[in-house]
Amino acid sequence: MLGFLIPLSLFGQKEPSHYRRAPDVLPGTLPEMRTPDFWIARTENPDRVILSLAEILQKNKTFQEKMKNLPALEHGMGTEIKEQIESWCGLIAIPPDLASLSQTQLNQVVKEMIQSQIKYLRKKNYGNILGIGYADWEINSFEENMGLEKVGEIKNIQHGITVHDSRIRIVPTPKPEHVAIENTGRARWDMFNLDVVPIASPLQILHTSKDDAYMFVLTERGYGWINSENIAITKQNQIAKSISDKKFIICTGETVPYYSDSACKYFSGWLRMGDRLNYSKVNDQFEISIPFRKSDASLSFEKGWLKKDADVNIGFLPYTKRNILKQTFKLLDQVYDYTGAWFGRNHATILRDLFSCFGFTLPGNGTLLKAYNYSGSIKPDVGKEAQYQAIMKNEPCTTIQITGAHSQLYIGEYKGIPYVFDTHGYVYTGDDGKEFVIRRSCIYTPELPDYMLKKEMTFVKLQ
Repeated sequence: MLGFLIPLSLFGQKEPSHYRRAPDVLPGTLPEMRTPDFWIARTENPDRVILSLAEILQKNKTFQEKMKNLPALEHGMGTEIKEQIESWCGLIAIPPDLASLSQTQLNQVVKEMIQSQIKYLRKKNYGNILGIGYADWEINSFEENMGLEKVGEIKNIQHGITVHDSRIRIVPTPKPEHVAIENTGRARWDMFNLDVVPIASPLQILHTSKDDAYMFVLTERGYGWINSENIAITKQNQIAKSISDKKFIICTGETVPYYSDSACKYFSGWLRMGDRLNYSKVNDQFEISIPFRKSDASLSFEKGWLKKDADVNIGFLPYTKRNILKQTFKLLDQVYDYTGAWFGRNHATILRDLFSCFGFTLPGNGTLLKAYNYSGSIKPDVGKEAQYQAIMKNEPCTTIQITGAHSQLYIGEYKGIPYVFDTHGYVYTGDDGKEFVIRRSCIYTPELPDYMLKKEMTFVKLQ
């Protein structure tokens, strides 16, 4: 038994090693830059309301209208968006109107969606959670579970609502180990996942997997598969009644727990930043209305409770720079989760969740995000100094800059250098010549990722 405690190195075996974690304070930054107060102090009029809620909602509406006519978008963005949608299975610019289709037409659309997923499944060689490549029979079983031959068994469109924050999958994988590791390098993302759909989100149910463990759905965030136990089925008019536009709390913490009792002893689940639920106030405490799937899959609502100090807000937050910065720094150091399979966020979805606290409905994809409020661009041939000057002419906290599809939030300048809040998976080489891996939300300059200044940079202004 004592031998168990002896270091492995004494037996000639190397102890486990990991990629070198980049320090919290990255080169070229100061410790105080990791606090909202540093940037708030450097911001003019931090408490001025930038846009009213009505103005924000109108911007959302304008964006939705623009997405209906991609060829008409400025700066050639329509072509770029179309190419992105074709390459990113499940991604949509705007949910299509399926209700107007006949049953035959609906079946054809669903089949085409699933066929695109089958093509995606077979496009590359993927590995499981241990990085071991799949056998042909395993890939075949994943395709078979999509139940392409079953399409049409659900007549018309059924409606439902998510009862938890839920992963929406490109492939309905039966076991937790069935993820899609794309290669054996640093990347360990599950490429079978598309996004995360918030609790209490309405969706259209179009099909079920062969094992009935998944429902094939259309949501505002795309189409794909969600675990059946995470969906309660109800009528469309009941969904509208169950989601209030006037009396709701919004989760303003990175994550916030909720409980099944007012004493908050029995944990029941998590809310993520941007999640919204109906509420009532009881003895200075929030009682929230939690959607619940009954044993017959129908929808009901149960009481949930939040601690008195829970990081939530009644309605949307006032849209001020102080609030933007406070929300931003709650997300600092979060792991970079490219597809959301670990319920994390990437460079675009983290900004979507952040600005949803103010009422914005941003797309969770950098290419689509360019079209939200395109405000010009700058090319790399002008040189780094001119690029920096162009960046710093923008308003901090309300300007997103995008190169390719990668997005960063400009938060301010210090000694003539622009700084951004970014969530990425990149590395840098230290003074010792060895690589440091960041792969999390951080404060840095636009020099990382290293291609940000090497290609055309687009500015999107949320003001």
